[in-house]
Amino acid sequence: MGAKGFILISFKLEFIPKSYYIHEEKFFEEFMEEKPKPESVIAGDLECIISEPALLGEGPVWDSGQKKLIWVDIDGKKLHFWDYSSKKDTSYDMGETIGAAAPINNGKVLVALEHKISIFDPKDNTATIVVDLGKEIEGTRFNDGKCDSKGRFWIGTMDFDKTSPLRKGKLYRLDRDRKLTLIIEGVKTSNGLDWSLNDDVMYYTDTPTLEISAFKFDAEKGEISEKRTAITFKEEWGRPDGCTMDSEGKLWVACFSGSCVRRFDPATGELLEVLKVPVKHVTSVCFGGEDHQTLFITTSRHKLSEEEAKANPLAGCVFAVKTKVKGRTQKVDFEKEF
Repeated sequence: MGAKGFILISFKLEFIPKSYYIHEEKFFEEFMEEKPKPESVIAGDLECIISEPALLGEGPVWDSGQKKLIWVDIDGKKLHFWDYSSKKDTSYDMGETIGAAAPINNGKVLVALEHKISIFDPKDNTATIVVDLGKEIEGTRFNDGKCDSKGRFWIGTMDFDKTSPLRKGKLYRLDRDRKLTLIIEGVKTSNGLDWSLNDDVMYYTDTPTLEISAFKFDAEKGEISEKRTAITFKEEWGRPDGCTMDSEGKLWVACFSGSCVRRFDPATGELLEVLKVPVKHVTSVCFGGEDHQTLFITTSRHKLSEEEAKANPLAGCVFAVKTKVKGRTQKVDFEKEF
């Protein structure tokens, strides 16, 4: 048996073409070779610009007209305005949870409160209801939202019971004629969304899935179709939360429980860069500043244990960092058609 075994091995070695070994060696060399890392687009140091911590900071959006950062404290039930010139942060009590905000004209803001969407005027501290879903979304609340290039407001809801197998969350589109349309249902936690540079793809996050989906987007009609997975998160990265698109068509994603912001190429799903943030729960991002080259980052101290709170003294603060790429602002002229 030993002789036969030897002859068999000898036969295989003798008749395998030499070119096979050359190609095999080249394959392993290419496989083992590390791809060059993309050049960093971070241009400065991370700064804490708002040190008064929120309970659950979220939804940053830049108001180019007023040169202010608008953001929300969901559990603190407050709408915030941070002035770029004075560096002063001013807040308004909404009286209920506030999931998202979008600037409109004359300094007014479209706000997604617990079960309704209203127009808030900080000049006289008044709110005018646009849509009130009431018991229709019982067991959920409005969460993240954003305006598309046509000024339509896309807003999602999240399920209060995170342990339930039911998926009560939904994604809606609010048109400028105040018509609210259900777009997606069967969602657990509707979260970050944005659009491609040429407006033909919408990116959307249902956080517990650990995926960012991409839909074919009809910008004229405000319709989506042909869902696919654009980005898949690894467990150790945390959970995908708010996101924003930059001028190179790359998507920046806040990583809840991941202490960072990750920059992806959404066309390929490739991770390009990781920006570390000294807080466990990073919630959302947006670009702003005079040159639109400042990335603003919101964070949370929501449900941190006493030990975690001590380890995260800046939890709930707002951060900013200069970048080599520009971001986009929302085109919002929502109220003019009311």
